[in-house]
Amino acid sequence: MNSQLDKILDKLTTVAKKDGLITDDEDRLIKSLMSDAEKYVNVLNDALADGVIEKGEQSRLLQYRLNIANKAKKIALDDMIITSEEKELMLELHRILRNMEKIHK
Repeated sequence: MNSQLDKILDKLTTVAKKDGLITDDEDRLIKSLMSDAEKYVNVLNDALADGVIEKGEQSRLLQYRLNIANKAKKIALDDMIITSEEKELMLELHRILRNMEKIHK
């Protein structure tokens, strides 16, 4: 795993451990978020290959973030409840991904 992904995993794990434990649902959600984050980082790195994130690339990155959010919501709703920790995990990943883009604008 690269350093960007290590940092993402560390932040998500910290969020999940706020209440002292990582539940099975949180663990499953983190694994899904990390899989999607890895794909997102690859798309972002491709967009940055020429040093500029162009409009089409911005649209593709936005679509990836939306897809990640929708998939995470479905996973979190598997048990018909989105806990505050699950919600916070999804929001944290969204913040991380947006910040990664902003750094390169």
